[in-house]
Amino acid sequence: MQPGRPEQSLRLVRSRCAVIMAKPKGTAEKLEQWIFSNQIGLTPEAVKGAAKDIGGIQDFDAQYQTALQEVKADANLGATLKVSQTPTFYINGRKLIGTTITPPQYFDYLIELALKDAK
Repeated sequence: MQPGRPEQSLRLVRSRCAVIMAKPKGTAEKLEQWIFSNQIGLTPEAVKGAAKDIGGIQDFDAQYQTALQEVKADANLGATLKVSQTPTFYINGRKLIGTTITPPQYFDYLIELALKDAK
């Protein structure tokens, strides 16, 4: 959550909860695309509406607390790992963040190297 920006924090949390709820329905990717495309002016109410219309989630309020627990668990894990921004990747204990991230074509190499070192 972002201190001093409760509206933004609420819409981000609701967005993540909606995507979690959409996963079992197979509509998470479509919902994520909609959320990403509609970031400007996105409200918690709009997220709930998109969850219903795009995600097929008819019982948003009933599922919200369960999904919220998953969001909180993810946030706690991020805090434990000292994740301060996205994207952040860990490969064999090596933290890669933001602008320090290696170009994607090297990820396979880094993973292969980590697997080799693990043997």
